[in-house]
Amino acid sequence: MPCLNGISMTRKFQEVFHSVDKSRNFHNWRIQFPEISSSLNALCKWNIDELKGARKFIVQMIKRASSMVKRFDSQNVGNCLNALCKWDINELDGAKEFVSQLVKRGNLVIGQFSCQDISNSLNALSKMNIVEFEGAREFIVRLVERGDSIVEGFDSQEIANTLNAMSKWDINGLPGAREFITKLVRCGNSSVGKFTYLGISGCLNALSKWNIEEFQGSKEFINLLIKQGNLVTDKFDPQEISSCLNALSKWNIGELQGAREFIIVLGRKRWLKN
Repeated sequence: MPCLNGISMTRKFQEVFHSVDKSRNFHNWRIQFPEISSSLNALCKWNIDELKGARKFIVQMIKRASSMVKRFDSQNVGNCLNALCKWDINELDGAKEFVSQLVKRGNLVIGQFSCQDISNSLNALSKMNIVEFEGAREFIVRLVERGDSIVEGFDSQEIANTLNAMSKWDINGLPGAREFITKLVRCGNSSVGKFTYLGISGCLNALSKWNIEEFQGSKEFINLLIKQGNLVTDKFDPQEISSCLNALSKWNIGELQGAREFIIVLGRKRWLKN
């Protein structure tokens, strides 16, 4: 399936939806798992209820993908999980079973997972009730172990997404989680200049849910995030402003460099936007 943008992409998908709707047997359709993975990943960025036939198309793709999941590589697993977590999987026939299959496949190909695959998978699973999927906890533990071994390759967005995902679980029950978080913090310290306002918000929000004294370098990381945040305050939208203010309220701002100034600027922006 060609990778198009904007209106052309929408028209292309709608043509596909129409052809699938008329097809009696989707399994005879010549679409393979890489196209399914990329198509789901594209569709999750839109409101599928605004695209006629999209929901039926997704359900059919899930059915098709379920029949070939044993051929999925780590990127396909990560992309599909990332897409599925954007929708209510209770409303998509076969979606829960597909997630279980993806988890099982992920456990088998864990050694292939890149930093992005790990970030996508952890972020997706953090938005689901993992007790509903057999092997999910084992998969998370193995993703943490794999991430720990290649942590130097994580970029700023992957660090933010992974920290945000980890903050959704009880890390005391995840072997290796604390060590992994400490390493992510250390990598964040060395690349803080690349963090966007979304990354800053995500990291501050995640760190606010833990005792930062337990993670070496975390206070330095927060100070650097605040410093970077002060440079890009014009980018923050109301949701990120609220998230940052809520995170900062958990700490003694007198111990954080530039925190008061950051809070004042964010507070002023929120007031102006209201």
